[in-house]
Amino acid sequence: MAEVVPSGSGPIRVFSPPDDGILTIRGGVGGISFQLEELAAGAKKLDDLAGALSELEVEVRRIWEDLVPFQNLPRWSGTVALGSVGESGRSVQAVRTELQRISGQVRACTEEYEVAEAFAATTRTVGIWDLGTKLESHADFWRTGVLSRQALEDMTTGVGPATPILTALVEGAFPGMRPRPLEVRREERIPIDLDPSPAGLLARIQLIDERGGGFVEVIEIENGGQKVYVVVIPGTQLDGVDENPFGLNGIVEGVGNASANVNVAIREALKEAGAERGAPVVGVGYSQGGIHAMNLAANEDF
Repeated sequence: MAEVVPSGSGPIRVFSPPDDGILTIRGGVGGISFQLEELAAGAKKLDDLAGALSELEVEVRRIWEDLVPFQNLPRWSGTVALGSVGESGRSVQAVRTELQRISGQVRACTEEYEVAEAFAATTRTVGIWDLGTKLESHADFWRTGVLSRQALEDMTTGVGPATPILTALVEGAFPGMRPRPLEVRREERIPIDLDPSPAGLLARIQLIDERGGGFVEVIEIENGGQKVYVVVIPGTQLDGVDENPFGLNGIVEGVGNASANVNVAIREALKEAGAERGAPVVGVGYSQGGIHAMNLAANEDF
């Protein structure tokens, strides 16, 4: 839909979002539903404009018919006026037709989004996103005896009331996966140059991963006398399953135990960093780290 405009409409153009490297942010308030409402509203506005142009076409045609008796007058008056009005009518018709074409494209786009959203909702309800990948991830366990990250997430994020049962089964079969209290220890306190953009915050996660397993970062930012704290939580780390709170056992902790122990540890880390009650906190994470960040935000104690 980028750069689609009616012919002869001048410099007004619609462009695609600018390229922001490997990071792409889509959606808005309410995500895809908000986008669909915007598309539907845009299509209606285009239809309204096309309707107004249709009325204008009728009026131009009426004027042209009123001028027909004067076509035998001198050319500079009768014939020229008749031709100009006729050409105006054809121009209005061309713009109206193209607006209707664009409106049809917008509505088709909306329907495709709705179909995709319905399919995604169905697969989310059933719990099967990619059947081939699911089968392969579980087959790995029977070949190697080790649960992959995908298989463990499947087992611990069952639908509805089955989740606690599956979580208990995983913890029973793999005692090292059981959530347990975490010890918090400050490693260092140093000034940093922070890029607070989404790309910059994701880069902080990468830096934490490079340090090794089990690290989180609490960043204190002061702006206008107010302090804000950014908590950076890594994703799943496959080294040191028994010792690393963000190993595979961290997935069980996040989806089966609402990140209870990680939440306590992060609150301790915030207090150690100087955060006071009521201070603004931003949680940053992806994959398992995103689960912990959401659980932290939803925790009543926090």
